[in-house]
Amino acid sequence: DLEAAQITEHNAPVFTFPIHAITPQLFRDMQIYLDVPQRVCLLCDGGMNRSVMAAQILNRLALERGLPLQAEARAALPGTEGTPIPDEVFRTLAGFGFSLEDLDSVARTFRREEATAFSHLLPISSGALQLVLLTATQSERMNQDHLLFMGVPDPQFGEVSYETAFQQLARHAAQALQLALHLLALRGRGPLGLLALALC
Repeated sequence: DLEAAQITEHNAPVFTFPIHAITPQLFRDMQIYLDVPQRVCLLCDGGMNRSVMAAQILNRLALERGLPLQAEARAALPGTEGTPIPDEVFRTLAGFGFSLEDLDSVARTFRREEATAFSHLLPISSGALQLVLLTATQSERMNQDHLLFMGVPDPQFGEVSYETAFQQLARHAAQALQLALHLLALRGRGPLGLLALALC
């Protein structure tokens, strides 16, 4: 199972050998582990609005900054699997210059067996937060990444416009990555360390 074999900062192999033993081939082999993208799961109740936009925002920011990150959207609550993504989401993303070519056209529900395939589960709704707290280990429940995207209203129910929800999600994502870049400069962390700082 390729998803179960996803390498993260926490389960990556540790190389122990004298520095003079590093050959060009061994160095290339080590780089493979640094280049494996971390999969991040954005969760909202229905998986059709906020999580879809947030995943697209994170993917664009990661691409612009050259970070090995792949964000995906999921529904935290059952009942929306296969439900078409609202047209408003497509219009909003297109309005902010996003390509729609690789965007899922229907909602996908989070499955418990997927948990180990993602390096981080990021809830956007209270229902998603409850799911994450039930799924996460004790150490993961202590991380502050659960709060990164909380508090953004669902535009589907008219609390805010889709444009406003998008802008709020974009601010959350930009602030998280900006903090990570600042800490990276202070600590001299590598790519995997940067992502851990960005999302923890």
